[in-house]
Amino acid sequence: MSIWTLLCLVMWHMFRFVDADCISSPCQNNGTCVPASFRCDCPLEYSGKFCDIECRPRESTNSYEGFTTGFLSGAGAMLFLFASVCGTVCLTRKYEEHRQLRRLEKRQRTVQILSTGNI
Repeated sequence: MSIWTLLCLVMWHMFRFVDADCISSPCQNNGTCVPASFRCDCPLEYSGKFCDIECRPRESTNSYEGFTTGFLSGAGAMLFLFASVCGTVCLTRKYEEHRQLRRLEKRQRTVQILSTGNI
């Protein structure tokens, strides 16, 4: 047996097993069989090992459904942002008032100590 004959036999067996999975056309719904991996490349509307599971996009029954959910979630986010900013401003003002009051009290104590002469 020559090397060429042996090579031909090996190649024949290799290609025979590579294409064997796709010979039976296992892919459904216009899926394409990929040789040597036993998998199907499916169109976008189908999935699964054999392209046998239909994937339909969810159809909106209400024409305003997308608008209202998007609008309401956006309005909720804006309300939260507004409340956060107002809360922050309010707390900052209260903190500044408290700081000024403490400074004033400290100055009054200093003036009182200096006026009594107790240094």
